[in-house]
Order: sequence, then C-alpha cells, then structure tokens
Amino acid sequence: MTPSWLGALQLMVTAAFGFALVGSVLFAAITLLTLRATAAWAPAIRHRLLCALAVAPLGLALLCTVVASLPALLAFVEPSFDHCLVHGDGHPHLCLRHLPTSAGPLALWLVLAIAAAGILTALGRSIARLRRGVVLVRNVLATGQLATDLNATIVDSALPLCLSVGLTRPQVVLSRQLVATLTPQGLHAALAHEHEHGRRRDALVLWGLTVCAALHLPRVRRRLLAEIEVESERVCDEAAANRVGDRLTVAEAILQVERLLASSDHHAEFAPVAAAFGQRAVERRVLAMLEPPTAQGSLRLPIAIACSTVVGLLLACDPVHHVTETLLAFVIP
Repeated sequence: MTPSWLGALQLMVTAAFGFALVGSVLFAAITLLTLRATAAWAPAIRHRLLCALAVAPLGLALLCTVVASLPALLAFVEPSFDHCLVHGDGHPHLCLRHLPTSAGPLALWLVLAIAAAGILTALGRSIARLRRGVVLVRNVLATGQLATDLNATIVDSALPLCLSVGLTRPQVVLSRQLVATLTPQGLHAALAHEHEHGRRRDALVLWGLTVCAALHLPRVRRRLLAEIEVESERVCDEAAANRVGDRLTVAEAILQVERLLASSDHHAEFAPVAAAFGQRAVERRVLAMLEPPTAQGSLRLPIAIACSTVVGLLLACDPVHHVTETLLAFVIP
C-alpha cells in the first residue's frame, strides 16, 4: 500500500486539536482561580499575567504537539530515536518516517474541517471588524485638526470622544465638546491616560490577544478579555496619576468623562483599533485612585511554573509521544 502524507497530517492535526481541548478545560479552571486570587494585585503585574493566560491554551497546544512529535523528528537525525518498529502496527504512528497507508477516516476529516472552519470564520470576523475600525479611524483623522499643544487631534463631533486610535501608530482623538466640557485638570488627566494607551499599543495588544485566546472556553474567554481591558485602563490611570501628580484629579476626570458617555455607546465602533478613557469598570477605577498605589503581586511563581512545565514536557517527550499515539488509536483505528 502507498504511504499517505494526508494520513500523517490527519494524525498531527487530530493530536493538536486534542491538546487544544485539554488546554481549554485545564486553563478554564486555572484562569478562574487566578482571577480571584490576583484581584488585589498591582494592575501592571496582573495585566501581564492575564495576557499570558490569554495565550496559554494556544501555547500549550503548540508545545504539546511539538513535544509529541519530537521523537519522530529526532529520528531523522538519529535513527535510534525511531520507536515505530518496536511498536509494530498495533496503533497509529505519529511519525513522518513511517507514513500511514491511507488518508485516514473520512468522518474524522469532516470533523476536523468543521472545527477548522469555525476557527477561520471567527478569525475572518475579527479581521473584518478590524478593517472597519481602520477605515473609521482614517475618516475621523481626516476630518480632524492637530492640536500641537495637546498632542492630539481635535474633531468636530457632538459625541464626547476621548480615544487613543490606531494599532501601530496610535493617536489621541478628542472631540471639541469634550475639550470644552472637561476642566483643565481633567483634560490633562484624560490626555495622559490616552497617551499611555498609545505608548503601550494597548489596542494592538488586545486585538492580538482576542485572536490568540480563541482556544479558551467562550465564557472564560469573554471574562478574561474583559479583565485584561480593565487592568489596561487601571495601568493607564496609574500613569496619568503619576503624570498629573494627583490621584484625586484622575478619579474626578474618570467620573466627568463617564457622565458624558453615560448615554452613548459610540466607542464600540472604534473597539478593534482604539482604547477609550471611560465606560470600563468606573467604580473599581475610581476607588483605586482614592487609595495609595498597591505593590502586591509577583510573577516569579507563574514564570517558574511555566518554565518547569516546558522543561518537564521536553524531558518527557518520549512518554508524551507514546501516550498521544495510544489515545489516537481510540479515534483512528
């Protein structure tokens, strides 16, 4: 019988989807526990940890797929790593040297195609939403006037705009209504906040995390991304407080902008390519500004756990390879 690269591809993709499923369930529990345990952490530290959790299921799936394939890949360099002849034909071989003799079950191909189509559809929607946001930003900036004293673009709009727009070269956009309404101190705080969003490329980071977090369970993904947005706002609040020199001024600015935005949902149109000043966890942010900055939290333990996991999986590549093949036997006879 003729060896089939399609059969080998089916084995690899099936293993990858299996690891993704395991990662989704595992990190659902880890994420929910982490959100509760780190609630009092400093926003900058918590933001980094939550960003890592957002990409964790995808990272684990890719890592485990590579680790499970490692003995077969090493066999190209050193034949002694080739265990296929020892196994015999009792189960599928996750190997590129000894290819399957068929393209694999058609029903499994259909399942994989449906799963891939779902992922590609979600990615396509995200990209389409991004493109609409980019066009909207270009139109807004084209009608605005650069105010060099504010380092921001002022637009004539009845809406209270206060945004950092753009992915790679963010610019602050303010509406004349908002500039006229805010106190000078409040405007200074809002500008400092938005310039910090631009410096951190928060819109680009959040869009990337939205894509990479696709393997999280839907409810966990929504909650995690919402918390990442809130921590991003809190980080920028802290930066604005340091720039202005008064935490109370930032708290007052948050409330002023919130009153202006209370009856408007226009910022949602800019969401993929912008970071806005108001309407996110206002109460939490204001209360945080009324307290001294916290220094709680450390990434040492999460980094140590992550490094230990990577090293452990690499060292255990042989048993991981065998277990993966054994489990694949239940799916692919």
